Parts: sequence; structure tokens; C-alpha cells
Amino acid sequence: MKTPAAIAVVTLAVAVPAFALTPVLFPPSPHMSPAVTQVPFFVLLGGINAMALGLGVAFLMFGLPAIRRLVPSTSGRAVAVYLAIAWLLMSWYPHGGLHASNGMDAGPLLWIEYGFHLPLIVAPLVLIWALTDARSRPRSTQPSDAAGGTDAEVH
Repeated sequence: MKTPAAIAVVTLAVAVPAFALTPVLFPPSPHMSPAVTQVPFFVLLGGINAMALGLGVAFLMFGLPAIRRLVPSTSGRAVAVYLAIAWLLMSWYPHGGLHASNGMDAGPLLWIEYGFHLPLIVAPLVLIWALTDARSRPRSTQPSDAAGGTDAEVH
């Protein structure tokens, strides 16, 4: 099976059951009742979250070789990028589910916010750290300027 097909199979194999099991894993809070007109939007968001979870699992299964080709492994940058991308994809499913189950109970809500929002802030910082350090870029990817020379590299 080629990788795009395998990615699609894994994504759906995770997303479909995750979507179906959401009300079991994350029972809706009795204190929050959306309006009938809002329900389709919550269902759509639940489907998107489940697909992101499935794609994140597929990324964990197949993505590391591509990340290692793009990001040299100096100082663990490739693994940091790999894990940051996986978190950015996979965290939305439990995050949304916990919000739906918790409702507006402030104590658990604070744990949900810190447990998910802080890593969602840190993950892009990891990507910036890994992808902007000139020492982490392969020399062959340095852009040429209009005069035909190359940009100076920082070492």
C-alpha cells in the first residue's frame, strides 16, 4: 500500500470510531444544551476533530522519515518538530471532548485550559526554534539572490 493510501486508511480507521465514540468517551455536560440550530455545527466540529486525531495518528506512523529529511537532527530538532506537529493535530479531539463533558465547571475547566492551551502555544514555538535556526538548515536549500550569488550563512 502506498503511503497516501495508508495515511487515508489509518486516518479513517481512527477518525470514524473516535467520532462514533465521542458521546461515550466524553458524555455531554447536562449543564450545557446547544440550540437546535447549533447542533450541526458542533457535530461538524466533532467530525473535524476526529479527522485531525486520525491524521495525527497517521502522521505518527508515517511522518518521521519526511521530517528527518526536512529538519536535520541536530539537538533533537527533527523529533521536536515531529512531536509538535502530532500534538497540534491530535490534541483537538480530547480538548473538545473534555470541554463538552465539563461544561463550565471552573476547576476542571482551568486544568483543561492549561493542559491544552499552553502546549498549543509551545508547539509553534518549537517549530519556530527548529525551522529558523540557520545551523539546522542544509546548505543546499539556501536561496540564491537576484545577482546569482548566495545569501550569507550564519554559523
